[in-house]
Amino acid sequence: MNDREALPSVNAPLDALDDERDREELRGRYEMFLQEIRVILPGVTVLLAFLLTVPFSQRFGELGRFERRGFGIALIASALSVVCLI
Repeated sequence: MNDREALPSVNAPLDALDDERDREELRGRYEMFLQEIRVILPGVTVLLAFLLTVPFSQRFGELGRFERRGFGIALIASALSVVCLI
């Protein structure tokens, strides 16, 4: 079924609205949203873990000020994304 067919028109009369169908659609969308989060969260967590291990590498000390600031921004952005997703 097409999304346009599933959703009633904004100007539809009140007797044309189906609360049960609307609830089912919202439930389906919520379940899909949760599946998306379940897929994204491990990837972001692995990225954060990788970024946390980088300063312990031997060549990290050779980075310049610009590169270290870029790393700091990437680390903070990754940490904030994990917090927002959780």
